[in-house]
Amino acid sequence: MSNVISFDAEKATRYIEQALIGYLNDPADSDYQRGYLAALLNIYEEGLNKGAGDDRLPLLLQMARSHGGEGA
Repeated sequence: MSNVISFDAEKATRYIEQALIGYLNDPADSDYQRGYLAALLNIYEEGLNKGAGDDRLPLLLQMARSHGGEGA
């Protein structure tokens, strides 16, 4: 038995892209949201191999790494 979880990569990609757009419109403002955003970015880039050349990703990564106060 394998420990690998099977999922539809296209559905996951669409979900993550919509979530990332949501963060662009309403930036993460808590540690929980920043952690969730960081996880989404990791799955999107590393797991799904998406986002190469997308200029929005560095902005989202910066948002995920910020420690609050001033926002993104």
